[in-house]
Amino acid sequence: MSCLYLVQIAYEGGKVTATVGPLGLIVVLIGVVLWVWVRRGVGRRAGAKLSEVSVNLPWGMASMKWVPDVCEREAAWKLYVELQTRIAGQGLQAGMGILREAFSSLYSLFPTTREILKEAGPSVGVKAESLGGVAMGVLNRQRGLRAFLTKWHPELLAYESQKPAEQGVKEYEDAWAQGEECRNELAELVEELTTYSEGLAKIAGVELVKGESGENASRGRVEGCSH
Repeated sequence: MSCLYLVQIAYEGGKVTATVGPLGLIVVLIGVVLWVWVRRGVGRRAGAKLSEVSVNLPWGMASMKWVPDVCEREAAWKLYVELQTRIAGQGLQAGMGILREAFSSLYSLFPTTREILKEAGPSVGVKAESLGGVAMGVLNRQRGLRAFLTKWHPELLAYESQKPAEQGVKEYEDAWAQGEECRNELAELVEELTTYSEGLAKIAGVELVKGESGENASRGRVEGCSH
């Protein structure tokens, strides 16, 4: 008989005895581990609630108060990271960078936000007091991201189409008559997106700390969300 068996049953002297073998012990151990893992996951999802957060929102959107759940926290963290690691969240320093790169960064927030919200699922909501509602409001607000791009992208595109082949992109853009006005409005937009970014950090439950450069850095832990 193989030494690996689940249960060995023996009949001797009118009595039936059962002995759990090595394979049986392994099965029991795996079952215990799975049970503990499932229980911990259920407990985390049931108890992973933030206390009520108050979030200031950009472009005159009313401040919101609600209790975000773990899925909203996770999605907010992803949105925060995406925003903070793009030109869209940092802006262009005076005389540095080109507007085309900034515009491309701004446009990328639309598919990125859609994918994060789709991945998070309907639990992030669409009403005003929800992460989904806030994120979609930022994209589509009348004075928000879409409005800025609708105004300035065609203007920049029309100017770029006239660039002489021998002239550099930066040199040509710096000569744009509307360039300064566009950069000023971009700086205002980035200020509003900074307010949005700070709100995302609050929802995610991370603490913003000032780095040596004066820029916001984050500190905290976000529990996972199971779908």
